[in-house]
Amino acid sequence: LWENAIRVNLTGAFIMCKYAAPEIRKAGGGAIINIASQLGHLSVAGRSPYCTTKAALIKYTEVLAMDYARDNIRANTISP
Repeated sequence: LWENAIRVNLTGAFIMCKYAAPEIRKAGGGAIINIASQLGHLSVAGRSPYCTTKAALIKYTEVLAMDYARDNIRANTISP
């Protein structure tokens, strides 16, 4: 469960951003929106892989926002 959560929730987002950001930059800017979760902000017993990876996705997106701000690319998470 741990490895799968990392692959889906973190590696998937990383790969998408890696390839999307240069295209967004070429277009003059835009937005990256990663889907996090309320469980990335809360701790829930028995859900450590999910909670941990969603929290990491939120932090990753904050770093993306700083890294790409100069390229007119915004990065945000939505936590439904």
